[in-house]
Amino acid sequence: MNRKIYLGLLLLIAIMSCSKMYDNAEKYAGEVVYPGKYDTIIGRIGFERVEIDLMKAGRIPASQVKLGKAVKTIVEYDDKKIVLDTLASWLNIKDLKVSKLYRFRVYTQDDQGNVSVPQQIALIPYTQTDLSNLVITSPQALTSPSAAIYLACQPYYSVA
Repeated sequence: MNRKIYLGLLLLIAIMSCSKMYDNAEKYAGEVVYPGKYDTIIGRIGFERVEIDLMKAGRIPASQVKLGKAVKTIVEYDDKKIVLDTLASWLNIKDLKVSKLYRFRVYTQDDQGNVSVPQQIALIPYTQTDLSNLVITSPQALTSPSAAIYLACQPYYSVA
């Protein structure tokens, strides 16, 4: 009889001691899932546009890009947000008419809305104002009575 009482008491103590065992774990219960991210970011500037390479593998078709559960590519700069419904190995961003420093953030998103860790790059594209400030000096030819001394074949470019 005493064994049954001790066994019941031991069982009751075990149940009571484990009842609040997971109370502290509740604040860590939310799991964050990050989709696959792009492995690199390299930028090239052009006239009122930039090109951004996002993969070390080079420029491959969107159908061959696999980054875990990621399905979208998102680009943010200034107050603009470009959402592509596919993954891309490179981007061509046009209509950058102001000659200033643009900070691009590129990341992926999966079906549940989880986003990857962004890749960031800052670029300054050439614009019409840069083109209008470009001054091309004329080539100069120096001569002497006996022969031509120097003929500059390539013009010197300077920005005024």
